[in-house]
Amino acid sequence: MSTPVSPRTSDNRRSLAHHLLTAAIAVACALGVWTAMLPWSSLTEVSGHSGPVLWCVLLVAAGSSLVRATGVGGWVALPLGFLLGTAVPLALVDAPPFPTPAGVRALASALADDLDAVGRYAVPLSAEGGDLALLFTLVALGAILLLDLFVVGGGRVVLGGLVLLVLHLVPSNLGPEATWSQFAATAAWFVVLLLLVRARENLRWELVTQSHSADAGSDAGSGAGLTRESGQRSLLAAGLPTAVVVSTATIAVSCLVAAHLPLPSRGTDGSGRGKGSDEVTVANPLVDLRRDLSRGRDVDLLIVETEGGTPQYVRTSVLTQYDGKQWSTGERESSADQTADGNELPPVPGLDAWSNELLLFNASDAFHSRWLPLPEQVLSVIAEGEWRYDTLTRDFVSWKDGLDTTGASWSAVAAIPEVEAEELDSARTGMPPGGRFWTRLPSDLPPLVRELATEVTSESDTPLRKARALQAWFRSDFEYSLEQVESVGDDDLVAFLSPEGRVGYCEQFAASMALMARSLGIPARVAVGFLEPERIGEESYVFSSHDLHAWPELYFEGAGWLRFEPTPGSRTPEPPQWSTDPLPGESTAPRPSASARPSAKPSAKPSPSARPSATPRPGGGATGRDQGSFVDARVLGWTAGVLVVMGAAAAPALIRRRRRADRLAGDDAEQWWSELRDIVLDLGGSWPAGRSPRQNADAVRVFDPATDDAALGRLVAVLEVSRYAPAGTVAEGSPADGAALVDPLRDSLFAHRSRAARLRATLLPRSLFRRRA
Repeated sequence: MSTPVSPRTSDNRRSLAHHLLTAAIAVACALGVWTAMLPWSSLTEVSGHSGPVLWCVLLVAAGSSLVRATGVGGWVALPLGFLLGTAVPLALVDAPPFPTPAGVRALASALADDLDAVGRYAVPLSAEGGDLALLFTLVALGAILLLDLFVVGGGRVVLGGLVLLVLHLVPSNLGPEATWSQFAATAAWFVVLLLLVRARENLRWELVTQSHSADAGSDAGSGAGLTRESGQRSLLAAGLPTAVVVSTATIAVSCLVAAHLPLPSRGTDGSGRGKGSDEVTVANPLVDLRRDLSRGRDVDLLIVETEGGTPQYVRTSVLTQYDGKQWSTGERESSADQTADGNELPPVPGLDAWSNELLLFNASDAFHSRWLPLPEQVLSVIAEGEWRYDTLTRDFVSWKDGLDTTGASWSAVAAIPEVEAEELDSARTGMPPGGRFWTRLPSDLPPLVRELATEVTSESDTPLRKARALQAWFRSDFEYSLEQVESVGDDDLVAFLSPEGRVGYCEQFAASMALMARSLGIPARVAVGFLEPERIGEESYVFSSHDLHAWPELYFEGAGWLRFEPTPGSRTPEPPQWSTDPLPGESTAPRPSASARPSAKPSAKPSPSARPSATPRPGGGATGRDQGSFVDARVLGWTAGVLVVMGAAAAPALIRRRRRADRLAGDDAEQWWSELRDIVLDLGGSWPAGRSPRQNADAVRVFDPATDDAALGRLVAVLEVSRYAPAGTVAEGSPADGAALVDPLRDSLFAHRSRAARLRATLLPRSLFRRRA
């Protein structure tokens, strides 16, 4: 024969199950956000954001569950979850795990760096562009707080599903498409949330109906219980298929929406501007130039075959814009007929005389570039895949996700300019297509740039002579070094040009000369590519990662865009003849004073790297945060400390709640009376010892004149019968359930206290620090 379970014990179990379901919903929300953000790894080449995201969402879920378990109220869960969640992003910027003015400033600065990288460069960002762990973690924090508000607190699973859908769609429309398995995993968590929330609602309905029928007689109560149990089974049976149907329909609609939303996409429809815009925003290859020049291992990347002699200055991409920090490729525009199909490109701007040269290219498996290495002045290109060119820059970029140069082969016909220095000297500068765009400078350009440009060219009276003077100045007064490879920006530009500086590498020389040329009104830009290869056959040459180089190109009417070489001779070969051949009136040609035979390889040996690759992939400036592995002893310690503080803060409320449940679960009127005493004490009232029940009841009425007098009278009557009446006597009209006697009094007393008093009574109950009755 089974032991009967009292109604109060059953209610306690349901209440515990309700809290466990709420905690399960909070954890499911956290894991759903984490799963939805796994595809975000496609936005950066650096791994490591998954750990911070998971820790952040789990901290918020733990805080939400503890707050709701204490009964403080859901309104506390959101701010507490925010405070707990910010511990992780603060840890990422080496700040204390709680908000401080210095920590908030560090967080804002690091976030600005991440947002700048995202706005400046295309995806996936390289290591120099930042790992975006901070940005991802803050996005996850916002998402889990929304799910806590919508789903955990409000039970609105559909709104939470929209949040998960948005998280899933963002990387799909900025980077490579997410896999179906990733979408299925996110959808699975949505289904789990539907089922958990439905189960909690069923349990809540049962608790409410049990409470409303608590005053019924034992026979009627038994019948009502049978009705409720059968009703719950029916509701659950109906709820499960409903949840499955709703979740399946939502997933199907999400798939349709994801397939037809006019969101930005890279690939053949363009990038960054929506379908039909025929535009793509490409990244700054200088980031990869810095990375590969700072590596010790020299990796063969590109084999070129030609009958025209040693190919030099094979260009990968053109940098057209300077924003005060560094040069970038800006935007590219292309239509469906601007492809690498062998058709002739538009005439080379400004070029009057040239000879043709055929070059064959074969990239190694180690070379992953979204830009196609080509001669400086190209007439036609044959390459497989969606490679397109921009009419202003004439460089080719991949227009399809996943397409790069890895193991690819292509050919090109180059236009070799046939120009003489004397002809250029008499030519006007002119303007290429695009006009003043090619002389544009930022308004906050350091004055030193213009001052030095004017000073260095003060004795030159033609654009060519000014350009030659700038080149000679750089090659004679500066030194080449890889020690400052990571230096960019106006401050580094000033330091580089100042007399006490003047030591740098190719990017700094090319960028500085282009800026100085623009300040003199000469159209200029920066090219990035390969410098000088090694001969491996009669007509075959190989470029390696140490041949990566940057140089300026200046525009002259009649010759088009011509390269100059400001990098000193310790790194580069002889400059082009139009920049060194004597001109009328010159006693000597402007040549550098270097006496050593120039070398195409860096003179300083950079530090080795375990990952040799030259990959002009999208990237941005370094954020200054080296994440490594997020789960280290420091962060673990901080997280453990946060959890300990959370546990210590929640412990009094949980202990008090457990004590109340134990008292009301039994049939001892003395325990019910003790519970009323502790309620009054927790709310700040007094309970003098040695008084009769009626005297203590009068004290309660004095403490709260608006208390439920009828409920108080029933409890006093039950207690007096228990103390003074013969065994088995039952107070007339009083329920046998302690909760039915005490809960109305508790609700009445709490309702007439201030919010601060209620919060204090819940989180720090005074009764715990008194001797237990």
